[in-house]
Amino acid sequence: MVKRDFPTLSEKQIAINSEEIDSYYSRNLNDMVASRYLIEFDVDYDYGGGSDYNPTPPRMPDITDLKQGDEDTEACTLRELSIDWWDVKRYVAYYKAGAYAKWHAALSYYSIGKANTKRDAFRHTFWNGLLANHYYTMSAKKPRLDFAKDVADMNEKCGGNEQDSSAMDYHNNAIGRKIWDDDTTYQTFSGVTYNIRNPSNSRLKSLVKEKMYNILYIYKNENFNKNTPEYLAEIERVYWLIKKADKNRLVYFSVNNDDYGY
Repeated sequence: MVKRDFPTLSEKQIAINSEEIDSYYSRNLNDMVASRYLIEFDVDYDYGGGSDYNPTPPRMPDITDLKQGDEDTEACTLRELSIDWWDVKRYVAYYKAGAYAKWHAALSYYSIGKANTKRDAFRHTFWNGLLANHYYTMSAKKPRLDFAKDVADMNEKCGGNEQDSSAMDYHNNAIGRKIWDDDTTYQTFSGVTYNIRNPSNSRLKSLVKEKMYNILYIYKNENFNKNTPEYLAEIERVYWLIKKADKNRLVYFSVNNDDYGY
C-alpha cells in the first residue's frame, strides 16, 4: 500500500520517513471517519445503503479535568508531568514559552477576547512552537516535539474545556509544533549531525502570523442556554467541523470582541 501511494520513494526513503508516512495515513483515516458522519449535516443524504441505514456515529470524548482540590490548570499540568523547579530544563522551557506566548497574543490581539478566538488560536499555536524552541537539546528534534506535545496535551486534560474548545486547542497546538519542526534544520559535519538550527522567537511569531491570515472561522451559535439539548448539539456540531478541518489551517469559532482586524 505504501509503495502504491508513494511510488517515487525508495524502500530506504520509506524507512527514513516512516513517522511522516504514518502521520499521513492517520490524518487521512481521521478525515474519512469525520466525513463519513459529517457530510454537511445533511440528514437526507443518501449513503447508498437505503433509507433504513442508520449508522452509529463516533462519539465525542468526555470532558476531562484532572485537577485536584483547588488546583488551577497550570498547577495540575506541572503536577501531572512532574515538572518542578529542580527540573531546570523543562521548568524554564515551560514558563518562558507560556509567558512569551501570552504576552505577544495580548499585544497582537488586544481588542479580542481570550477564549476560542483568533487571539486564543494565535497563543496556542505560538506557544507550542515556543515550547519546542525553549526545550534544549543538542542535536535532536524529537525530544523537543515530545515535550511540547506532552505539555500541551496535559494542559487540555487539566483544563476541563468543553469538547469544541478542546478540539480547537489540540488542532492549533499540532500546527504550532509543525511550524517549528518545518523551520528547524540540522547542522551536519561529514554526514554527522552535531546541532540543530532552530528559529528565533521572532521568526516563529512571523510564521504563526502568516498562518493567521488564512485562519478558518467556524460559526457557533452561542445564544443557547447551557446544558440544553440545543447547546450540547451545537458543541458537537462545532467539534466535528474542527475534526474535519484542514490539518494545516488554524481554526477558531468565537468572535468575542473580534473586529476581524490584525
